[in-house]
Amino acid sequence: MTSARQRELRAWAARRILELTVPDARLTTGAQALLAELDAGRRWVWHAQGQLAIAAVVVLGLVAVVLGGLAGVVAVVVAGAVLSSVLLSLLVLRFRRERWRVEAERLAPVIWRSGI
Repeated sequence: MTSARQRELRAWAARRILELTVPDARLTTGAQALLAELDAGRRWVWHAQGQLAIAAVVVLGLVAVVLGGLAGVVAVVVAGAVLSSVLLSLLVLRFRRERWRVEAERLAPVIWRSGI
Protein backbone atom coordinates (compact mmCIF):
# COMPACT_ATOMS: atom_id res chain seq x y z
CA MET A 1 0.00 0.00 0.00
CA THR A 2 1.42 3.31 -1.01
CA SER A 3 -1.29 5.80 -0.06
CA ALA A 4 -3.94 6.48 2.54
CA ARG A 5 -6.58 6.24 -0.19
CA GLN A 6 -5.48 2.69 -1.04
CA ARG A 7 -5.73 1.76 2.63
CA GLU A 8 -9.24 3.20 2.88
CA LEU A 9 -10.45 1.35 -0.22
CA ARG A 10 -8.91 -1.94 0.87
CA ALA A 11 -10.48 -1.61 4.32
CA TRP A 12 -13.85 -0.80 2.80
CA ALA A 13 -13.63 -3.80 0.44
CA ALA A 14 -12.63 -6.19 3.23
CA ARG A 15 -15.42 -4.97 5.52
CA ARG A 16 -17.93 -5.22 2.68
CA ILE A 17 -16.93 -8.81 1.95
CA LEU A 18 -17.42 -9.70 5.60
CA GLU A 19 -20.79 -7.88 5.71
CA LEU A 20 -22.06 -9.90 2.75
CA THR A 21 -21.33 -13.15 4.60
CA VAL A 22 -20.51 -15.03 1.44
CA PRO A 23 -20.24 -18.82 1.78
CA ASP A 24 -16.69 -18.80 0.35
CA ALA A 25 -14.35 -19.54 3.28
CA ARG A 26 -11.21 -18.52 1.34
CA LEU A 27 -12.72 -15.13 0.50
CA THR A 28 -13.78 -14.53 4.11
CA THR A 29 -10.36 -15.60 5.40
CA GLY A 30 -8.67 -13.29 2.89
CA ALA A 31 -10.83 -10.36 3.98
CA GLN A 32 -10.02 -11.03 7.64
CA ALA A 33 -6.31 -11.28 6.82
CA LEU A 34 -6.47 -7.99 4.93
CA LEU A 35 -8.11 -6.25 7.88
CA ALA A 36 -5.43 -7.70 10.18
CA GLU A 37 -2.71 -6.42 7.82
CA LEU A 38 -4.30 -2.97 7.73
CA ASP A 39 -4.51 -2.95 11.52
CA ALA A 40 -0.84 -3.94 11.83
CA GLY A 41 0.08 -1.15 9.42
CA ARG A 42 -1.41 1.44 11.77
CA ARG A 43 1.13 0.64 14.48
CA TRP A 44 3.80 3.26 15.01
CA VAL A 45 7.47 2.42 14.48
CA TRP A 46 10.77 4.26 14.78
CA HIS A 47 13.25 4.85 12.00
CA ALA A 48 16.56 3.30 13.04
CA GLN A 49 18.63 6.45 12.50
CA GLY A 50 16.31 8.46 14.74
CA GLN A 51 17.04 6.49 17.88
CA LEU A 52 20.63 7.71 18.13
CA ALA A 53 19.61 11.32 17.54
CA ILE A 54 16.89 11.10 20.20
CA ALA A 55 19.31 9.59 22.72
CA ALA A 56 21.83 12.37 21.97
CA VAL A 57 19.24 15.11 22.49
CA VAL A 58 18.10 13.59 25.79
CA VAL A 59 21.67 13.27 27.06
CA LEU A 60 22.60 16.81 25.99
CA GLY A 61 19.45 18.20 27.62
CA LEU A 62 20.19 16.40 30.87
CA VAL A 63 23.80 17.58 30.82
CA ALA A 64 22.71 21.18 30.31
CA VAL A 65 20.18 20.97 33.13
CA VAL A 66 22.59 19.29 35.55
CA LEU A 67 25.48 21.66 34.78
CA GLY A 68 23.19 24.67 35.01
CA GLY A 69 21.84 23.41 38.32
CA LEU A 70 25.31 22.78 39.73
CA ALA A 71 26.43 26.24 38.62
CA GLY A 72 23.29 27.79 40.07
CA VAL A 73 22.32 29.44 36.77
CA VAL A 74 18.57 29.05 36.37
CA ALA A 75 18.64 30.43 32.82
CA VAL A 76 20.87 27.54 31.68
CA VAL A 77 18.57 25.02 33.33
CA VAL A 78 15.47 26.51 31.69
CA ALA A 79 17.18 26.94 28.30
CA GLY A 80 18.49 23.35 28.38
CA ALA A 81 15.09 21.95 29.31
CA VAL A 82 13.18 24.00 26.73
CA LEU A 83 15.66 23.50 23.91
CA SER A 84 15.96 19.76 24.45
CA SER A 85 12.17 19.42 24.69
CA VAL A 86 11.68 21.25 21.40
CA LEU A 87 14.39 19.20 19.68
CA LEU A 88 12.96 15.98 21.08
CA SER A 89 9.50 16.88 19.78
CA LEU A 90 10.91 17.61 16.33
CA LEU A 91 12.80 14.32 16.28
CA VAL A 92 9.71 12.36 17.29
CA LEU A 93 7.74 14.01 14.49
CA ARG A 94 10.55 13.28 12.03
CA PHE A 95 11.42 9.67 12.92
CA ARG A 96 8.18 8.09 14.13
CA ARG A 97 5.79 6.87 11.45
CA GLU A 98 3.02 4.39 10.94
CA ARG A 99 4.42 1.08 9.72
CA TRP A 100 2.56 1.25 6.39
CA ARG A 101 4.08 4.67 5.64
CA VAL A 102 7.60 3.39 6.29
CA GLU A 103 6.94 0.50 3.92
CA ALA A 104 5.46 2.84 1.29
CA GLU A 105 8.52 5.10 1.49
CA ARG A 106 10.79 2.06 1.12
CA LEU A 107 8.91 0.85 -1.97
CA ALA A 108 8.48 4.28 -3.60
CA PRO A 109 11.63 4.09 -5.78
CA VAL A 110 10.52 0.82 -7.42
CA ILE A 111 6.90 1.80 -8.11
CA TRP A 112 6.53 2.62 -11.76
CA ARG A 113 3.01 4.04 -11.63
CA SER A 114 0.88 4.83 -8.59
CA GLY A 115 -2.54 3.29 -8.41
CA ILE A 116 -5.49 4.63 -6.50
